Amino acid sequence: MKKRLLLSILTAVALMGCDGTSSSGVSPDEAPTASTLSVEYTGSTLDGGSGTSGNCELTVSWTQCPDDDFASYTLYRSSTSGISGDTASADLMGTFSSSSTVQFVDNSVFWDTPYYYILLTRDDGRNYSWSNEVNITTPTY
Repeated sequence: MKKRLLLSILTAVALMGCDGTSSSGVSPDEAPTASTLSVEYTGSTLDGGSGTSGNCELTVSWTQCPDDDFASYTLYRSSTSGISGDTASADLMGTFSSSSTVQFVDNSVFWDTPYYYILLTRDDGRNYSWSNEVNITTPTY
């Protein structure tokens, strides 16, 4: 039993560099670089801005994760703040596996309604980081 434990410890040490990183140069406990999120109204009204028709949409943008071990972005939306503490009450808007995907057009929003968004970034080691949470209220048509 002691030999097996010692062998496990030695194997783990051999796989790590002197600075605590893996042989790939990435610390196994290091969270990925968090993105910075922004949101803007990008819809339109078809009748000059005074009537009842138009396209209500929001565009959510974020900074690209530069990490080599990037795995995915997951975008959440809610009608209340505090999404990172309660993702079960939020809407999952999408999961994106390309680090170059840095924008999402949300055309499932309603007029005169507040929305909150947050982005979860994951790496290959299942580490994660949250972006800032942003909010916007869609205009009254």
